[in-house]
Amino acid sequence: MRLRLGEIGGQFPSILSGHNGSVSSLCFSPDGSLLASGGYDSMVLLWNIGDGSVVHHFNHGDRVTAVAFSPDGATVASAGSDQTIKLWAVGS
Repeated sequence: MRLRLGEIGGQFPSILSGHNGSVSSLCFSPDGSLLASGGYDSMVLLWNIGDGSVVHHFNHGDRVTAVAFSPDGATVASAGSDQTIKLWAVGS
């Protein structure tokens, strides 16, 4: 699955490739520097918006249905179809 980043009304200069299946949830960090994506491949990926690289990846263990950042941006939460919520330290 590929994600495309661009500006409203503009081009899509960045294509983010990393998930092996459908992406079910996206969330920007509070400062806008990171994008969290969760997918049916059980992975949570954290992307650097500046260069499009994956800076962290976490294995939720089952399909990810939602991702969200904490207000301070230090933690990402993932919810899965296994009915669990997992917390991930962004700096780890």
